[in-house]
Amino acid sequence: MKNQVVVINFTAMMYTCIMYIVLVFCVWLLIRLTIACFKLPSMLNAANEAEMERDKLLDVYKKNIVTIENQNNDERLTQEQHEKSS
Repeated sequence: MKNQVVVINFTAMMYTCIMYIVLVFCVWLLIRLTIACFKLPSMLNAANEAEMERDKLLDVYKKNIVTIENQNNDERLTQEQHEKSS
């Protein structure tokens, strides 16, 4: 039996290692982009609906503030009229 010599080619090992790392990264990126394609529209719709609901609540709040201010102004006017007539 002849003596066998094992030659380690570090250049080929590094090249293969780097290629596998790049391959894993590309697969990970593909999976993330695929998930984003299906998830992003629903996330944008939810954000849009939340913004519309917030705007509705803000409009109602502003209307209530204006109504309360008008009521306070009316009360002041009636009090001033009573004071002038007294």
